[in-house]
Amino acid sequence: MGNWNGPPVGVTLGLALSAAGVGVTVVARALGWMLVQTYHAGVRLTPSQEQDEASVQQAPALTIVRHRQAD
Repeated sequence: MGNWNGPPVGVTLGLALSAAGVGVTVVARALGWMLVQTYHAGVRLTPSQEQDEASVQQAPALTIVRHRQAD
């Protein structure tokens, strides 16, 4: 590691950092799942969003749905 442009000495650091990234991702996924399934964390919709929800759920995939302007 004495030279910035020199050949890599080993792959140990890269593998360790990649494994740490995967581990953090798995832990974040588990915590997110627990928030939603155990504690039922979610988002409360505004009244206009609740009215639009039925059309959004029935819209085919990759279709743009226009929102109504709140008055």
